[in-house]
Amino acid sequence: MLFVYCDTVCFAVKGNLFCWGRSEEGQTTIPTQHQSAVWDNVWTGYDLTCGTTAAAPASLICWGAANKPLLQAPPDSPSNAPWTKVAIGRSHACGLAGGSLSCWGEDTNSLISFSQQSAVQQASFLDVCSAFEHSCVVRTDNRLICWGYSGLGRTVIPREIRSVNWAQVSCGGSHTCGMDTRGYAACWGHSAHGQLELLDPRLVQIADIRAEKLRLWDSLHSGFHHVCGHRRLREDEVQCDDLSNTVPTPNHACWGDDSFGAIVSPHHPIQYKELAIQACFKMQFKQITSGGYHSCGITIDDNVGNNKLICWGFTDDGQLEPITPEAGAALLPNILISLFLAVVTSVVLHM
Repeated sequence: MLFVYCDTVCFAVKGNLFCWGRSEEGQTTIPTQHQSAVWDNVWTGYDLTCGTTAAAPASLICWGAANKPLLQAPPDSPSNAPWTKVAIGRSHACGLAGGSLSCWGEDTNSLISFSQQSAVQQASFLDVCSAFEHSCVVRTDNRLICWGYSGLGRTVIPREIRSVNWAQVSCGGSHTCGMDTRGYAACWGHSAHGQLELLDPRLVQIADIRAEKLRLWDSLHSGFHHVCGHRRLREDEVQCDDLSNTVPTPNHACWGDDSFGAIVSPHHPIQYKELAIQACFKMQFKQITSGGYHSCGITIDDNVGNNKLICWGFTDDGQLEPITPEAGAALLPNILISLFLAVVTSVVLHM
């Protein structure tokens, strides 16, 4: 799984965990007593990283956030269930274990106390996201709830889509995006950078733009002021395969703030002079995610089962530079990666 937040990147390869990028608060330094662990999941936030090991999936291990003791101490997993997702903001975090929601950290804008209400504690959830100042959850009945700071409309679900059956949610710096059970998506909140458009900025033909408005998505990931999505290809679009010599259709798109080059991957073949099958493994991703002002993706497997981790955009904290030579420049086996935006970004951004 690929996840981006702020300027820290973490990924696990066959149980081994690697982190790089923003490290001032210790979020890239795996605790000594856990350095030999076999990691199962990892999530990173503004200045905190958390993970679970294969040996103890119900025990959440967190490090970083040097000056935030409330954030350093995650709660016990409800009913000793494995943690399935952790969403880390600037001073708070929320996680799901066995469908139950737990939040911890500072209670600014009622970020913690809201989650402790009896109605919330008694519910069951499918997804959770956290940004600098707000969080959202999708209940198992596909209702969407957002709370925290509501400035610029980030927590206010537009009236015309409140009754949608939601499946996923993604919190950005001052916006929120959600996807319904069919794969249709919507974004709301701050729109000054075009982060609500759900539209590949490379499209210029009116017919293509109209078709894109009806696009189905598999996932959306919000950065500070931009969003990346993994989109489902239509029947008339070209899939990647070893038999065709046709240049494939990109199965991803990013939109919003491109001030630091986070929108279009520089690894796309520009003139398509390569053989189509060579271009294939640069133009289609199996996972894609957004950091503060950068993005990362894992390319689809090539014909021998390898793939690449590629990052592009802002690199002030070295977040585009994997700590191991094989991590970015060479082909990798399947990996689990977590990215947080910061401007600080390594998952979430704030305004």
